Amino acid sequence: MEQTKIVNGSLKSIKTKVFVYDGNDINTISLELIDNDVTYIVDINNESSIGRSVISSLLSIQELGKIIQLSLYSKKYTDKKGEPATSDAIGVNYN
Repeated sequence: MEQTKIVNGSLKSIKTKVFVYDGNDINTISLELIDNDVTYIVDINNESSIGRSVISSLLSIQELGKIIQLSLYSKKYTDKKGEPATSDAIGVNYN
Protein backbone atom coordinates (compact mmCIF):
# COMPACT_ATOMS: atom_id res chain seq x y z
CA MET A 1 0.00 0.00 0.00
CA GLU A 2 1.40 3.36 -1.03
CA GLN A 3 1.26 6.28 1.41
CA THR A 4 1.41 9.99 0.71
CA LYS A 5 1.35 13.16 2.82
CA ILE A 6 -0.86 15.28 0.52
CA VAL A 7 -4.06 14.14 -1.18
CA ASN A 8 -6.23 16.26 -3.52
CA GLY A 9 -9.42 15.24 -5.19
CA SER A 10 -13.10 15.63 -5.75
CA LEU A 11 -15.00 14.30 -2.75
CA LYS A 12 -17.13 11.42 -4.01
CA SER A 13 -18.35 9.84 -0.77
CA ILE A 14 -18.11 9.82 3.01
CA LYS A 15 -18.90 6.55 4.78
CA THR A 16 -18.61 5.18 8.29
CA LYS A 17 -16.86 1.89 8.91
CA VAL A 18 -16.11 -0.28 11.92
CA PHE A 19 -13.19 -2.68 12.03
CA VAL A 20 -11.84 -4.80 14.85
CA TYR A 21 -8.30 -4.29 16.09
CA ASP A 22 -6.93 -6.31 18.99
CA GLY A 23 -10.47 -7.29 20.01
CA ASN A 24 -11.78 -3.70 20.04
CA ASP A 25 -14.18 -2.03 17.60
CA ILE A 26 -12.55 0.96 15.89
CA ASN A 27 -14.95 3.47 14.31
CA THR A 28 -13.63 5.25 11.24
CA ILE A 29 -14.76 7.69 8.60
CA SER A 30 -13.78 6.71 5.05
CA LEU A 31 -13.40 9.41 2.39
CA GLU A 32 -13.30 8.60 -1.32
CA LEU A 33 -11.49 11.26 -3.36
CA ILE A 34 -11.16 11.21 -7.16
CA ASP A 35 -8.26 13.02 -8.87
CA ASN A 36 -8.40 12.48 -12.64
CA ASP A 37 -7.94 8.70 -13.01
CA VAL A 38 -6.74 8.09 -9.44
CA THR A 39 -9.05 7.16 -6.56
CA TYR A 40 -7.86 7.77 -3.00
CA ILE A 41 -9.49 6.10 -0.02
CA VAL A 42 -8.65 7.90 3.23
CA ASP A 43 -9.65 6.17 6.46
CA ILE A 44 -9.80 8.45 9.49
CA ASN A 45 -9.87 7.16 13.06
CA ASN A 46 -12.36 9.41 14.83
CA GLU A 47 -10.87 8.55 18.23
CA SER A 48 -7.56 10.34 17.52
CA SER A 49 -7.03 14.08 17.82
CA ILE A 50 -6.12 14.31 14.12
CA GLY A 51 -9.23 12.35 13.18
CA ARG A 52 -11.50 14.57 15.26
CA SER A 53 -9.91 17.65 13.65
CA VAL A 54 -10.59 16.34 10.13
CA ILE A 55 -14.17 15.36 11.00
CA SER A 56 -14.84 18.82 12.46
CA SER A 57 -13.55 20.40 9.24
CA LEU A 58 -15.70 18.11 7.11
CA LEU A 59 -18.86 19.24 8.88
CA SER A 60 -18.78 22.46 6.83
CA ILE A 61 -19.02 20.57 3.52
CA GLN A 62 -22.34 21.34 1.88
CA GLU A 63 -22.10 19.17 -1.24
CA LEU A 64 -20.10 16.32 -2.72
CA GLY A 65 -17.97 16.82 -5.81
CA LYS A 66 -15.95 19.77 -4.53
CA ILE A 67 -12.16 19.58 -4.33
CA ILE A 68 -10.72 18.70 -0.94
CA GLN A 69 -7.05 18.64 0.05
CA LEU A 70 -5.70 16.77 3.06
CA SER A 71 -2.09 17.42 4.01
CA LEU A 72 -0.22 15.76 6.86
CA TYR A 73 2.64 17.69 8.45
CA SER A 74 4.71 17.90 11.63
CA LYS A 75 3.96 20.74 14.01
CA LYS A 76 6.70 22.09 16.29
CA TYR A 77 5.84 23.30 19.78
CA THR A 78 7.27 23.61 23.29
CA ASP A 79 6.18 20.91 25.72
CA LYS A 80 5.22 21.37 29.39
CA LYS A 81 8.87 21.04 30.43
CA GLY A 82 9.91 23.80 28.03
CA GLU A 83 11.55 21.34 25.65
CA PRO A 84 11.09 21.52 21.87
CA ALA A 85 8.76 18.82 20.56
CA THR A 86 6.84 17.86 17.42
CA SER A 87 3.47 16.29 16.79
CA ASP A 88 1.55 15.24 13.70
CA ALA A 89 -1.09 17.63 12.40
CA ILE A 90 -3.36 17.73 9.37
CA GLY A 91 -4.52 20.56 7.16
CA VAL A 92 -7.91 20.38 5.47
CA ASN A 93 -8.73 22.70 2.57
CA TYR A 94 -12.13 22.55 0.91
CA ASN A 95 -12.90 23.94 -2.56
